Amino acid sequence: MPQFFLPPEGLAGGRFRLSGREAEHAAKSRRLGPGDLVELFDGSGRRFLGEIGSVGRGGDIEGRIVEERTPSASRPAPRVTLHLALLKARGWELSVEKATELGVSRIMPVACERSVVSLESRAPLDSFLARSRRAAMAASNQCGRPALPAIEPPRDFEEAIAGAREEGPVLLAWEGAGSDAAGWGMRETLSALKSGFRQGSGALSVFIGPEGGFSPREIEAARRAAAVLCGLGPNILRSETAAIAALSAVFYEIG
Repeated sequence: MPQFFLPPEGLAGGRFRLSGREAEHAAKSRRLGPGDLVELFDGSGRRFLGEIGSVGRGGDIEGRIVEERTPSASRPAPRVTLHLALLKARGWELSVEKATELGVSRIMPVACERSVVSLESRAPLDSFLARSRRAAMAASNQCGRPALPAIEPPRDFEEAIAGAREEGPVLLAWEGAGSDAAGWGMRETLSALKSGFRQGSGALSVFIGPEGGFSPREIEAARRAAAVLCGLGPNILRSETAAIAALSAVFYEIG
């Protein structure tokens, strides 16, 4: 059954209203109309079953809420933040989509020394954040995830890693970690976190570098922040591939 994002203001008195891109996708791409059932989610974890009543001339879709879906009784989702270096548009949006599908709680854009894209070139910031949130929303629709990851304004690397360390353990994917003793600590770090994640109290940050990799100065800053430097295999991965590989390993290890 198709799923669509329903903002809080679109729900009132047991009825719903879809507008904008979500309504257009439902009516034109999915060819849905009166009588069709749809899954709706509000981005915070609430999910609803709705029945379409009408499709207006302006494209808005209205209908009634058939029922509110009860969240599953499974353990709380682990709180994993992806700190992703600013990438070119295609790689950035792909990374946001896949990180959303895999289950991250938050995505933090990071400006690194070797980033091809700079904070200044991301102006206007509101447009960049809106596109990122649309990519996350589309991924949530596709995979049936009821909650959207928070996507925050960009920070520079040193500010980001210092803030991440205050929240909990930090993993940083680095191609040079194979010769570093800390590079072997990924599994041990995640194993130590498992009990916290099972109780809903675990938090973890994962850092992925830009197209040119992290600079020596950034690696030193990561070491000062007690980040675990971890390799992702013998091959040099593209940033978007590294994000998928690292997050897949994280979610596998923490169960």
